[in-house]
Amino acid sequence: STTSRLPKPKDDSTILYITLTIFNNIILWIQK
Repeated sequence: STTSRLPKPKDDSTILYITLTIFNNIILWIQK
């Protein structure tokens, strides 16, 4: 079901970390 694809609350910190990491990589790529 589609509900199983939704992030669980306990995964919020991991999602935040991944988001920040990707964002940081984008910033570094733009600064090249």
